[in-house]
Amino acid sequence: MATLSHNGQVPGTRRFGRFRRPRLPMTVEPQDLGGRPIGKKIRRVPGIDGLRGIAVLSVVIYHFAKPILPGGYLGVDVFFVLSGFLITSLLLREYAATLRISLKDFWIRRLRRILPAATMVLLIVVPIARWFGGNLAVGIDKQFWGSLFFVNNWVQIANGNTYFGQDQVQIFAHYWSLAVEEQFYIIFPPLVVGLLWLIRYRGLKIRPVFGAVFVMLALLSAWRMVALFVPGEDPTRVYYGTDTHAFGLLIGATLATLLTSTNARAHDSWPMPTRNSRRSIGFFGLLAFIALMWLMVTMGDDLAVTYRGGLLGASLLTAVVLGTVVFEAGPISTLMRTLPLRWLGERSFSLYLWHWPVIQLLHHWFPEKSWQLLALFALSLSLPVSAWSYRHIETPIRRGGYVKAARRQAKTLVSPDLNPVRAWISTIAAVLVIPVAATAALATAPDKTDIEQFLNSAAAKKDAPAQAADTAPPKPVREMPKGEQISAIGDSVMLASSDGLRAKFPGIYVDGEVSRALVTGKGILQYMIDNGTLDRFVVLGFGTNSQVDDELMDEVMDVLGPDRVVVITDPYGDRPWIPYSREAILAAAKRYDNLYVAPWCQAAATDPLVLRDDGIHPTVEGASVYADTIYDAFLQWKKDDKKIPAQCGA
Repeated sequence: MATLSHNGQVPGTRRFGRFRRPRLPMTVEPQDLGGRPIGKKIRRVPGIDGLRGIAVLSVVIYHFAKPILPGGYLGVDVFFVLSGFLITSLLLREYAATLRISLKDFWIRRLRRILPAATMVLLIVVPIARWFGGNLAVGIDKQFWGSLFFVNNWVQIANGNTYFGQDQVQIFAHYWSLAVEEQFYIIFPPLVVGLLWLIRYRGLKIRPVFGAVFVMLALLSAWRMVALFVPGEDPTRVYYGTDTHAFGLLIGATLATLLTSTNARAHDSWPMPTRNSRRSIGFFGLLAFIALMWLMVTMGDDLAVTYRGGLLGASLLTAVVLGTVVFEAGPISTLMRTLPLRWLGERSFSLYLWHWPVIQLLHHWFPEKSWQLLALFALSLSLPVSAWSYRHIETPIRRGGYVKAARRQAKTLVSPDLNPVRAWISTIAAVLVIPVAATAALATAPDKTDIEQFLNSAAAKKDAPAQAADTAPPKPVREMPKGEQISAIGDSVMLASSDGLRAKFPGIYVDGEVSRALVTGKGILQYMIDNGTLDRFVVLGFGTNSQVDDELMDEVMDVLGPDRVVVITDPYGDRPWIPYSREAILAAAKRYDNLYVAPWCQAAATDPLVLRDDGIHPTVEGASVYADTIYDAFLQWKKDDKKIPAQCGA
């Protein structure tokens, strides 16, 4: 047995930074003081599975029943902190044990852990969505390849998809977080190797260097999220971006740097503190957990504070809770060790993969069912499917690799103890039927939704440019304007309502376009005024695609002037900025005597059946209702009886 010198150093060691390492040939596996091999693995902490269970449960509740837990999306940030902590701990322990890090082995382990289950979900869901999912299949080929190569987040950003509007959320939208993690796994380990080389070359200490670099990168990522976030605009870019949302992973890496032992002879990857310290840690962990749960209950995804420090704060709270769990201190550690949470946590990856396609398909198949009923149904489907995936796909390959799993399946085919028919059916399905069905679905996937096809058709019917503006002075007695006296400028909601407007106001000029915002409409109005083509009666249909504020309303009304009668629709939809647009529109109607509000929001909220599946664009009947609300606004002008609608609670 080796002996220690008076200063605690093993004879025949050399100093490396603040740590001392035995002079051993690289071909000899390091030994502990008892002659036993030092492992590269980290301590198994059951409570970490429980924390995973909390994370996946919050995400599932957020997706299935958002009104119950509006901040449940923070479960993804909990996963980020956990991932950053665990992979950094593994890298540090590997270096402590072998004085090197095998990037190849690390990446193979990551692929074993993530790729099988993730790919199986893609292959099974793609044909179901293509043949039975309607608009869910639109662009599914891009979704598939983006998800398969773990760039789903950037593909969605490039295509202008949103995480915060139900009409554009894709069936594989949840793969964005896997993409962020995998991109981090590609970049981060080489960074660690480079830092370790610098530390060794310069004789520095690991913890100060790692801590400083990881904290700096985390703050840079959080700052970039704050800098790119624009209130009133869709925050998908800052939420999906690897550069803007990597701080959780880096906070986890920082925690691992503080807690993980880099001593080759340590018996514990995360040495336990003293009993008194554990009591203090348990107390602060309890406070952090309560604060984290409060954020999940109160911090909705449409709040500016979410992207201006809220997500960062949630990640920091998670780090405190995780430290409590690792040190097995306090009541939170006890809670995380409970069997139901651990069971969920062990299957959290499969549950995360399956739950979102399930709820999306159910929403498509049963659009009129209550969200409470769909949530229960989706949960009853997701749990057993996830358990099956965890047992038969995820675990065998993670533990034994692809070759061993394939050999095990081959033995199953000839085993007399198992049902050979079932074994052959499962093998043929996995090897032949599912891939062929997925390939056919990808090859025939549509690239436009029903709504986009309808809007394209409506755009083709747009009238020729309007005639010169009617500059005749108004008559003493107001008369309801005729269609040829009205110019209507708006976004895709107006475009979808164009037939209804033409039926209600024959001869009306309608200029609606997909994704148009009021700031663009202001330029169109000025152009038409300069060319004498803008009528005296103007209809504006905006607020769906970006926020309308007081300043923009003032600019538009200044362009139109006081002599025109202006009707603007009260926008309806689930975009986070639409309530603010409504406030600005109603406030402007109070400031300008010639501005009237068409109560489209109230009409749509009263009868959701006037809307298409996306909850934004009107049906054929809804287009008539849309036109009726504009007629109602003009009727107010005719009677000189202006009515400003109450705030719409949609």
